[in-house]
Order: sequence, then C-alpha cells, then structure tokens
Amino acid sequence: MFISNVEYKRLFTAGELLYRSVSVDHGYSIYQQEGYRWLRFSDQHVQAAVDLNRPWYPVFPYSQAMLMAIVMGELPDSILNLGMGGAAFERFLSYKLPGSQLTAVELNAELLASVQEYFSLPESVKVCLESADEYVANSQQCYGLVMVDLFEYKKMAECINDPVFIADLQQKVSYEGVLTVNLMPDNQAHLLQILLEIRQYFSHVVVFHMDTFENVVLFCRRMPFVSLDSLKNQQEALHDKWGIDFPLLLQYLTYLPEPHK
Repeated sequence: MFISNVEYKRLFTAGELLYRSVSVDHGYSIYQQEGYRWLRFSDQHVQAAVDLNRPWYPVFPYSQAMLMAIVMGELPDSILNLGMGGAAFERFLSYKLPGSQLTAVELNAELLASVQEYFSLPESVKVCLESADEYVANSQQCYGLVMVDLFEYKKMAECINDPVFIADLQQKVSYEGVLTVNLMPDNQAHLLQILLEIRQYFSHVVVFHMDTFENVVLFCRRMPFVSLDSLKNQQEALHDKWGIDFPLLLQYLTYLPEPHK
C-alpha cells in the first residue's frame, strides 16, 4: 500500500536536514525521518521520496500507477524514463527487472548528483543529462516502455503541450511497446486537449485517476492492452509478484474506446 494523504502530510513536513541545494532558481532540500528520505522544493512541494528499508518500493500512488504499464502489454526489456526525479522508477525496475536496459533523462545536473548520493540511483542505469524534448528529437533508439514524468515544481513541463514532442515520443516507443505519461492538467479542457493530440498517434489509451489525488496517468499503445478483466483476475498474483497495489489501483482505470477509423 502506498502512502495516504494523511500519512504524507505527517511524514513529510519536518525531518533531519541532509542537504540544501545551492541553486537560486530551483532550490530544494533533502530530509530524513522515520525511515523515509525525501526531496522537497523551496515551494514545499515534495518531489521524491524513498523508503530506506525498501528502496525499490514506489512510495507515491502515481508512481505505482505508472508502473502498472509493465503488465499492460509486453514485458519490456528496454525502458526510457524522461524526468528521472528521485529515481523511484529506476530503483524499482532495476530490482524487479534486473535484465532490462534502463535509460533515464534528467536536465538538472545538481539534482542528478543529489540522487546519486542520497537516493540510491542504480549504477546500471544509463543517465543522459539533457532536456527530454532534445533527447526524443535526436535519439534513434526505440523502447518497450517509455515513461514521461516531467514537472517543473508542481507544473507540468511545457513540452507536454507541444504536438512535435508527442509525435517524437511515438517514434521512441516500439510497435508493441507502451507509453505512460504522468499529468497534472489545469482543467478538463486541458486534459482533453492532450488526449486528442496523443490519440493521433496511439489508438489505445487507458486513463488512471483517483479523486483524492491531482495526478492523471495515461497509458498509450498502438496495439490493444491486456484487458481490465484479465488484470483483475490476476490482481492478487500481480500484487505478490510486483509489490504494487493492483487490487486498489485497477479500480481507477478507464479504457477509452478505440477511435473510429
């Protein structure tokens, strides 16, 4: 089970200060308390957290939701994460899929150094220090899973709204692969705008949203996903194997109808 809103507010309000960023524009601090370590921006937004007793375990619900992508299509052997943040996905995937090739893209060099020191970034992960839009525009490689978790503080990165970026993303996802995107849209109209753009390139889309959280997670594929009934029939086994709260999270998946051709 991931951390609830109540536990989130209790745990991540105060703790032992481990590091304070020297950056003026994008300042952050790293704290530790009760077996958790977290990174908090100067606006008090908690950007990343790790359970020190289970570093592989994804603490936040949106992280667990995005990681459901690994069982919604073909099991990926190559994975791209755009927006490494606190390396939650890298720790989980290195632990659960040790043979997979992991590539992470992160723009902030100071943040990367902090994650390497304080958040157990696996050495096997290939890290590219550049912007996500530059990487997808220039890279020639395709991946079985592409994860997009791009935020500037609590605001989504502007490239998410760029049709060129969405088109480039499609080129990075193998035909059998899955794209998953973490969103925090301004409103329903903004979400619809993003969906309409994505559906030009991916005919199959699944939406995850819990009313108690702001995040909306999209799963996108050119081929059909594993059906919701099939996932629910396996939910306990999936929970035992992956450590993700499938019995809860699957309740909040909505499979969108395939668009008419």
